[in-house]
Amino acid sequence: MAGGASSQSRRAGVGRLAEAPGSAAFLVDGQQITALAQPYRHFQLQRVHQLVSAFADREQSAVMALLERCGFGQLLSISLHRTIVHEGNLERWGPPKDGGFKK
Repeated sequence: MAGGASSQSRRAGVGRLAEAPGSAAFLVDGQQITALAQPYRHFQLQRVHQLVSAFADREQSAVMALLERCGFGQLLSISLHRTIVHEGNLERWGPPKDGGFKK
């Protein structure tokens, strides 16, 4: 029993870590990098799009001006072709978007 359970738990994957991770290419300051795909980031970006879309035009303009001043002016031009849904403390791909985010 000395090395049984602990050595076995070191070999076995746990939850999401046991699954093969995906990767995605990103452009950062004109430099392409490949990193692990992180659906949670996309989920949060989707939430920002939804919140801003709910604002009146004047409020949307104020948000865009704020993003520009902070160096995030292009944030709302980033969108996915599919939705991300949050289910059971995990993010997964949802159905395709019908019309995209309002910009």
